[in-house]
Amino acid sequence: MTAPQPGTLTQDAATGRWTVTLGPALARTVASCGIQCEAGCCGVEAFHLSSLLIGAHLVECSAPRAGRGGVRADWVEAVRRDIDGLKAMGRAVSAADGRAHVRDMNHDCGGAGLLALAGHLDKALDDALVLVDLGRRLDFATPGGKAGADGIAGGDAE
Repeated sequence: MTAPQPGTLTQDAATGRWTVTLGPALARTVASCGIQCEAGCCGVEAFHLSSLLIGAHLVECSAPRAGRGGVRADWVEAVRRDIDGLKAMGRAVSAADGRAHVRDMNHDCGGAGLLALAGHLDKALDDALVLVDLGRRLDFATPGGKAGADGIAGGDAE
């Protein structure tokens, strides 16, 4: 997997307003959680950023390479890098005492809001990996599979 481009943080010179574009792995993950409506209409309210939906997305993005129910470690790492990038953007916006528009979610917030969003996504990702592993362990139809004991392709040996 080639290294994805990180998210971007740009500032409008005229208004001083910041615009956040999520990194590609995180943007794709967040988009998979858009179940209520569309971001263009409802903004952040369009998304249900749950560990269950994130886990389902990780499994879907990992198939077939990770085996049934497994998750590709490189995909998880890409999402984590993008979350870390979002945290850095949140710190930058906070330091500037500014406001930001998260383009991928049609969401306006300050730096603290960006940091809270990143923290929520970080925890949801951790919880999603626990759910994926549990689901894999309960799937008696494919004992062993291609994923490691931790449910991550390329993870621990079984």
